[in-house]
Amino acid sequence: MKNQHTNQSIGNDKPLEIYSKSRDNYEYENFALGYIVKNLGPYFILQTIDDYGFLDSYTIMAKDDISKVSLGTTYSKLFDRYVEYAKHQNIFDPFHLQAQFKHFNTSSFLKLLNYCLENTITLSVYTATQEYVQQGKILSIDEHSITINEVEYGEINGFSGIEQNEPIQFDDITAVDVLSKENFLFDHLS
Repeated sequence: MKNQHTNQSIGNDKPLEIYSKSRDNYEYENFALGYIVKNLGPYFILQTIDDYGFLDSYTIMAKDDISKVSLGTTYSKLFDRYVEYAKHQNIFDPFHLQAQFKHFNTSSFLKLLNYCLENTITLSVYTATQEYVQQGKILSIDEHSITINEVEYGEINGFSGIEQNEPIQFDDITAVDVLSKENFLFDHLS
């Protein structure tokens, strides 16, 4: 990843378009809209916003998976206004994700995952090897991989087809939602 905006944008209060490398010959362009919160070695911690300008997630994204970062585009300027409006109306963070995330240990990728394990937090894991998002609570972590309880998550949500929890290699991970609206609701309502 080579982009002048990336390191300069840590802690910036203007939304960025953070593009992921394409796995479909650019048929669909994937990007997150949000803020780079922290540099975490080979990863960035992102605060993403949804289609309405509300806080959506805290996501760990592999720097190697970022193809481009754009700042000050027409699209990101529009969402800056959405975010400002949502904050002014006190609806930007209805699930209080910001307050929760302050308790996370973000000193390293492994410590962050261990915090999620110890606090039984559901994750969404994106990899270069799977076409679907792998979701569940962490069962185990070692120095090279993480195993999440996809089987239980699938059963509770009525998904079929996942019969075994397989380790996910760290090298294959492109992003992890460590705290999101979707997973917060799942953890509190399932």
